[in-house]
Amino acid sequence: EGVVCVAYAVLRELVYLILGILHSALSMVRRRDRRLAAPKRVCFIRHGQGVHNVSIAGLATVDPALTPEGRAQVAAARDELKHDLGKFELVVVSPLCRAVETAVEIFDGAGVPFVVTPLLRERLAAPCDEGRPKSDLVRMFPQMEEWEGMAELHEVWWSARTEWGLFNRLDALRDFIASRPESQIAVVGHGRALSMMLGVRQLRNAGHVWLTLGEDDLARSGGGLRAEESAASCAGECAGDSAGAGAGDRARKSAGTSAGTSAGNRAKYGGGEGDGGHG
Repeated sequence: EGVVCVAYAVLRELVYLILGILHSALSMVRRRDRRLAAPKRVCFIRHGQGVHNVSIAGLATVDPALTPEGRAQVAAARDELKHDLGKFELVVVSPLCRAVETAVEIFDGAGVPFVVTPLLRERLAAPCDEGRPKSDLVRMFPQMEEWEGMAELHEVWWSARTEWGLFNRLDALRDFIASRPESQIAVVGHGRALSMMLGVRQLRNAGHVWLTLGEDDLARSGGGLRAEESAASCAGECAGDSAGAGAGDRARKSAGTSAGTSAGNRAKYGGGEGDGGHG
């Protein structure tokens, strides 16, 4: 079963590579009119290590939870961000359990409002990228009932097939972030989706990168997020994807570069060992 998951994941990554190249080319000739509600600093955070990051067999687990190591990574991330926790005005989180767990652990007690959006979910490559029904999420995380976005979240909110509109979804996520009135936002999501959207190397598990969003950035093709070079810490390129190496690994790296902005690539990255690259 794990081998079948790897095969599907590699094929889908090749599809996303092609879609990313086409989307990037179209973005160069067709600018989007994005309206920025307010200049903002955004901290993009990848979830802690999940079961699917540990082994090929884990890729077949639907919506896997964090491992004990993943929870330890999240605790370390909270400590790294402790001086900024009180400055955040909003936490945007993916409905996948590994992202919800990460966001709750980092921001518990910080008094920051949460908004959940399926726009932030991981790109679909394997069963681990499929979600749980809304009713199951509420049973697991009762506090989610009070979060913005839960009323609009469908019972089945994820994609179970190859996402042909993946990059349109990521554009919609950029638009959503740009439209928010808050000036400092945390976005808790997934390795591949964030890499594709931002054009940066994939964050390690529980890694984060700070970016700024300003009016001049919105004019750039692809979305307009500019990395803060002095604060782009805790990022690291994955060195060994549990979904397989070779062609699939090259496709993942290329897709992230093609779909992102050139500005994001100017970020300087800190430490971070390879952690199994699946989001």
